[in-house]
Formats: sequence, structure tokens, C-alpha cells
Amino acid sequence: GFEPDIVYAHPRWGCSFFAQDIFPQAFHAVYAEWYYTKGANYTFFTQGAARPAVEFAQSRVRNLCQLNALAECDLVVTATSWQKKQYPQQIAKHIHVIHEGVDTDFFSPKPERFRIEGCDLSTVKELVTFSGRGLEPFRGFPQFYRSLPRLLAARPECHVLIMASERQGSDETVSLERLREEVPVDSRRVHFVGFRPYEEYRLLLRASTVHVYFTAPFALSAGLFESMSCGCLLVSSDTEPVREVVRHGENGFLCDFWDHDMLADMTTELLARSDAMGPVRAAARQSIVEEYNLKVQIPRHMDLLLSTYADWKKAR
Repeated sequence: GFEPDIVYAHPRWGCSFFAQDIFPQAFHAVYAEWYYTKGANYTFFTQGAARPAVEFAQSRVRNLCQLNALAECDLVVTATSWQKKQYPQQIAKHIHVIHEGVDTDFFSPKPERFRIEGCDLSTVKELVTFSGRGLEPFRGFPQFYRSLPRLLAARPECHVLIMASERQGSDETVSLERLREEVPVDSRRVHFVGFRPYEEYRLLLRASTVHVYFTAPFALSAGLFESMSCGCLLVSSDTEPVREVVRHGENGFLCDFWDHDMLADMTTELLARSDAMGPVRAAARQSIVEEYNLKVQIPRHMDLLLSTYADWKKAR
């Protein structure tokens, strides 16, 4: 007997496939996270070279669930202009861009040293940090790891802290064992701590001297916004979704995704100049406070949802 006024769905994996049939009288809103295309996101790891037609089959099937939802919904929202750009033009013109926002009170700058059970880095002078869901090629982990020998040789007092699951997303995660065989690094200076609670993740961001965030052309993860909100000195990949948020030399620095030597050299230079990077850190924080603040974004989202719902209801 339950009849909702509004159904708000994330349809990408089919969760709402029959929702419009079950609740035909409801207002249906859709979060459009990602539409698979044969563009930059698809050929990025082939350096732009074409892929066999059969390899797009899975992505085409993935699009079916959300196309089903988009065909009959009453409101569509996505997080960034880059994500909106992936959708067919006739759909994209109806999509509203409102990022979900970052809790800038929680993710805030504060000078801290990293010390948790099993990993005490409170005495290190320079700390380069990397975090993510897993050790994913899409998030540039192999490039980051390959940059470490050059970085560690150039900065003898630098330590590296990696907070990511080694097993998360087995079909997407690189083999750390094989990478270690290929790229020998000083294990006394490269520290893996796995997934940790939010407070310890925030401690990593606050203790960071330089934070590395890479991504292939895909939806940006929360890590970019959370690190900037904490005022991290950021080195990020020079890819289109990142350029929507990071302005080189102003609120962070952009690096060629594929050039791990460039990443090592840029990180080395920023470590040497970290004391002078206060304005860049402050600008990173200000970018998030002004454009991605949770306290602003949620009311914006609610206003859009409820005003569109009111117009829809009046028209009916």
C-alpha cells in the first residue's frame, strides 16, 4: 500500500528498472552517474587506438539500465559538467549539474602528524600520500608506484603513505606483488595501511606534504574534493575531468597521467618548495568551500528537486 511521492534512483546497475511500473503515479528523479561512450574514457588505455567492436558490448549493456530510466523520468541530475558531456545530446540538454558536495567542516585543514596503530610516521619530515578505493589503474596507481624510486632517491628524508585496499575491485586492481617485482622500492619508506576509518583517512590528508590524485577520464571520486578541502598540496593528472576542478599552479598542479618521471620530478620540486606553497593550499580549500560545500550543495539539490516536483504536480 505504500505510494511514494518521489522516487530518486541511481539506475546504472538496474536497481530501479521496474520502479516506473510499480509506482506509475510517482515523480521519478534519476542520478546520471556515467554513460559509457567510445570516446576518451574508452580508448584512454590504448592511447587512442581503436578497440575490437566486441569489447564495447559490456558497456553498451551497462547503458541499457539507465536509458530505461532516462526515457521516462521527470528530473535528471549529475555531479560534473564532464559527466554530463558523456551523455547523448538529446539527453544531456535535460541534465542538471549539481555536485553532491563535501563536508568542509569535517574535511578541514589542521597541522597533524600521522600516527595510527601499526604505523607511526609522526617524526618524518616529508610525507607523500596516495589514497583510493583500491590499487586501480583507472586511478593511476601503477604510475604513482613507478614514480617512487626516482622520488625517494631525490628526497632522502621523504616517506610515502598509501591508504587503499589491495583486494577491492579485483577486476580493476593491479597486482601489487607483480608491481613490487617490477619496481623495487625501499619498504622502510613506503607504507601501506589499507582501508581505514574516516578519521584516519582525514589524518592522512592533514599530515600530507604532497598528495597525489590521478584519474583516467571517468567520474571524479570523492578523494579529489576531500583532499582539496583539507588544503592538500595536490599533484593531479592532467585529464579532462580533473581540469574542471584543478587549475594548474593556482589550486594544485597537473601532471601527464602516463609520465611517472614527470610525476616524480614535480613531487620532488613541490617537496622542496612546500613552505612557499601556502597560497596554493589555501586556494585548494577555497575552491571547495565556494563551489562544492555540502552545506550549499544539498539545499541547491533539494530546491531543484522540490521545485521541479511542484511544477510537475501542478501540470498533472
